[in-house]
Amino acid sequence: MKNFISFFKVFVKKPKEVSAWFPTSRKVAEKVANLVPKTSTNIIEYGPGPGTVARAILSRVGIHAKFTAIEILPDFVKELRKIKDSRLEIIDGDVIKISQDFKKESADVVLSSIPLSHVPRAEREKLIETSYKVLKPGGRLIIYYQNSKLILSLLEKFFDDVEWSFTLQNFTPYFIFVAKK
Repeated sequence: MKNFISFFKVFVKKPKEVSAWFPTSRKVAEKVANLVPKTSTNIIEYGPGPGTVARAILSRVGIHAKFTAIEILPDFVKELRKIKDSRLEIIDGDVIKISQDFKKESADVVLSSIPLSHVPRAEREKLIETSYKVLKPGGRLIIYYQNSKLILSLLEKFFDDVEWSFTLQNFTPYFIFVAKK
């Protein structure tokens, strides 16, 4: 998006789908990107918005990496299409439905900026379970843009190794979770 105002306008139109007033800051995008191993070859992001984190990750990983971005909002899909990188595949649609078709143990990293506190519990659990299944052994589920630790117990249900941090380097501040398979 050209600026914060454009992003905010999308939020005003679809507050439940966006749930953030402003996009992820560049500092936090770099922080999240640094959690993605440089050797990752298959990365999936649920709800990448305008692609702030996707850009940071694509600048970090190798030329053979594949990055799949699943976004439901047309304004953000339009912004994602402006990223000219052959490693990026954009899927326009509902992540809950689309994620069911992913091949088991095929991804190195799954990221989600979807504020899971806004997703019904049954769908939230299904998404975490599906993410666990799609990850290769040693893979990571990175969840950011969470305003509470609500998701922690659910992550611990599926993953043995879960770490979290809180960042103030964004408006609004939020939690980042890393669950390793």
